[in-house]
Amino acid sequence: MQEYSISFGGIGDFTYRLKAKLPEVDFPLYARNLGLDTHYDPKSHRDVPIFAGLSDAGEAIKNNWWNPPDSNASVYFAYEPNHEHIRFVKYANGFVYFVECQW
Repeated sequence: MQEYSISFGGIGDFTYRLKAKLPEVDFPLYARNLGLDTHYDPKSHRDVPIFAGLSDAGEAIKNNWWNPPDSNASVYFAYEPNHEHIRFVKYANGFVYFVECQW
C-alpha cells in the first residue's frame, strides 16, 4: 500500500491518494465498504469531477507509483453537488486507486 496527501494552507482544502493491491473480485465490496456505491456513468454523471485530485499528485507521480487508469469504467464515487468534496475509487491491473479531495 502507498499513500500520499497534501493540504493547502490551512483553509481545509486537501487531497489524499491511496494505491493498494486487491483482487478484482473484492473491488465492489471494497468500494461499498468505503461508502462508494454509485457506479460512474459518463452520460448521467458528466458533472461529477472524478478527476479532482489526480493532477496534483506531486511526490506520488515523481516516484512513479501513482498511475491510475485512464478509463473510468471501474469508478465508484460519492459526491454531492455544491459541497466541493469528492471520494472515488478506480481499479486496474490488481490495484485500487482511492482519492478523496476537498476544495
